[in-house]
Amino acid sequence: MKFVCRSCETFMTYAEQEKISDGSLGITFSCPQCGHRFSMVTNPGETQMVNALGVKVGGRDAPAQPLEMTRQSLETSVERRTSNVAPSTGAGCPFPQMLAADEAKKPSVEPRPSLAWTTDAELRLERIPLFIRPMVQQEIERVARQRGVTLITEDLLQEVREQMSPK
Repeated sequence: MKFVCRSCETFMTYAEQEKISDGSLGITFSCPQCGHRFSMVTNPGETQMVNALGVKVGGRDAPAQPLEMTRQSLETSVERRTSNVAPSTGAGCPFPQMLAADEAKKPSVEPRPSLAWTTDAELRLERIPLFIRPMVQQEIERVARQRGVTLITEDLLQEVREQMSPK
């Protein structure tokens, strides 16, 4: 992200960064041509996210190299795969670690019995508009499992349709 001075239309440069007592961050930019300055203040949540993502505040010292972000992303990905351990501290996106922790907390789920569809039931399902078909199929399979049925027939589709239809 770059900022442009409205007075002289020059790219502003990073001037300084100040940590504010409540966890906020103040960042000041200045115009190298006319000296105009402005500050941007982040709230504690934004500051935490910037730190967790490893974002460097203040711009670059060297020009960007071609495909630089792609190369860095691939290097990080290869490092994680070869080390087989997700980083626990430091820069990087915290969300994969949070998702992995949530997955570990989930109770084990018993496998669902597989369901078979008769040809007539499949043909009838195909006549349902595509945008709603997945929802209807999910409901039919839910009802079948609830009843202990392993073969979905056209009769079951009709029963579920009548249950779903407004009266």
